[in-house]
Amino acid sequence: MNILEHYPVIIAVVLLAVSWIIYACLRFPLYRLRGYHFAFPTNPADGSVPLSVVVIIRNRADDLERNLKLLAMQNYPAFEIIVVDDASVDGASDVIKRIEQSFPHVHHTFLPETARYVSRSKLAVTLGVKAARHDWIVLTESDCISDSSDRLGFLAAACDEAHDFVLGYTDYDDDGTWRSNRYSLDNMVRQMRFFRASAKRRNGKAIGGCIGNIAFRKSVFLDNRGFSSNLSLLGGEDVLLADSLARPGRTGVIIRKETRVHRLPPLRGNQWRTMKLFQAESARYLGSCGRKERCAWGLSSWCWHLPLWTAAALIVLFVLRTQYIYAAAVALAELIFILLDDVLFNKASATLGGSRYYFMYPYYNLVQPFCNLYYRLKSRRQRRSLMRGL
Repeated sequence: MNILEHYPVIIAVVLLAVSWIIYACLRFPLYRLRGYHFAFPTNPADGSVPLSVVVIIRNRADDLERNLKLLAMQNYPAFEIIVVDDASVDGASDVIKRIEQSFPHVHHTFLPETARYVSRSKLAVTLGVKAARHDWIVLTESDCISDSSDRLGFLAAACDEAHDFVLGYTDYDDDGTWRSNRYSLDNMVRQMRFFRASAKRRNGKAIGGCIGNIAFRKSVFLDNRGFSSNLSLLGGEDVLLADSLARPGRTGVIIRKETRVHRLPPLRGNQWRTMKLFQAESARYLGSCGRKERCAWGLSSWCWHLPLWTAAALIVLFVLRTQYIYAAAVALAELIFILLDDVLFNKASATLGGSRYYFMYPYYNLVQPFCNLYYRLKSRRQRRSLMRGL
């Protein structure tokens, strides 16, 4: 047989191998946690670093009743709690007043209802930061809860002179539904990307964090005018807070189980879709490090598809030629690669304290590039409403 007849097969095999290599170079470092600098204090701090915990609330009085009491009873000698009420109408203000009577280190303020055409969530963060008495701010929300009474102590142990930001892990509760598992997986991947960018040993730069579990210096926030450059965008504060204010080499990532918090998943699908729209739109405000990471992640997402469809084309070609052994070999090689990727991701997820997602991760890789493209295009069409409210 003429060798020219084999050129399409040779080209496809080379393309398959190259796409595997590109994907591995871009994605596998995300799973290699040992190569990065994570804060892992052995003991909680002794109170030498006072903390101001800023809690942003909007309704959800039931969550606040339970979670704020647990937060107020943290086993740490030097902290205050500032609750910022974003115009709650379900009795949350009464809950705060009752808790203030029992815990004198709990205080509250409120966001005026007249605040319009700016991000109320960013304005709430700014009010809480300005009301804080201490330099280190711990930012969280009313539905975030920690299972450890030493959370603030271990978090304070990472709030040292070497850091301006400290990132912790936040997970969604698993209510046994496929939807909550999907939300949790997307959240894990997103925070894993943040941790990797922040914890590089040489000039790691924070490009985002979870608003429910992040600490930063008040002085850094005020000196850089907080959210002034993106206040008109009504969401995206979790990404833009760290991306716009953090300096290279000044962010710590703490992965002790005592510092992890969990929260309820979005109750309705439209809440999740709204959040994804804001995430897509906030990408326009990212700095150079954030844009580079986003481009690398997007490229790796599409590179997962390239070997998949190349392998599928090769399998069809070999089957049509009745070369079943070659078809089986290509299918087996692609399956091994997918399983290897899945195993490495689940191992990294377990290290960070997340769930094991098993075979849901390949499905995530299959649909995620198209979902990201959908939200990016939709955010462009709805840009005006995202700037003024949905």
